[in-house]
Amino acid sequence: MATSLPKKIPDLKLQAAEDVEPVYRLERGNMQKPIYQYSATVIKIIDGDTITVAIDCGFRIAFATPLRMNGINAPELKTDAGKKALAYIQTLIAVGDTISIKTFKDPRDKYGRWLADVFTASGENVNQAMVDSGNAVFYA
Repeated sequence: MATSLPKKIPDLKLQAAEDVEPVYRLERGNMQKPIYQYSATVIKIIDGDTITVAIDCGFRIAFATPLRMNGINAPELKTDAGKKALAYIQTLIAVGDTISIKTFKDPRDKYGRWLADVFTASGENVNQAMVDSGNAVFYA
């Protein structure tokens, strides 16, 4: 005898990052609310505010993309301050690390990178740490 399918498929609850209390304290008047949270693996650290990651989308699907760290601006890499910012971010995250990212409703900047808050495996906000250390400034 064949089993019958349920008459109604139960509703699945996906938790958008906007439903989660933010743990960062970047303060800007026009700060956007994050839309989703993902697990990602660091592929490359480009400079003090841009990294390339493989985002785990689930179902064995990953999406590799550069990310611009939301709300901050680090000096250009060709400057001494930019080299210092790169060295500092490399103390927070490294290639191969699993990190957590929160993306935003307006996901792309003018260079086609996704905007995201980046968190270490231990939960430290990398965006905020870059500002607190003096290696980046708030950027609206």
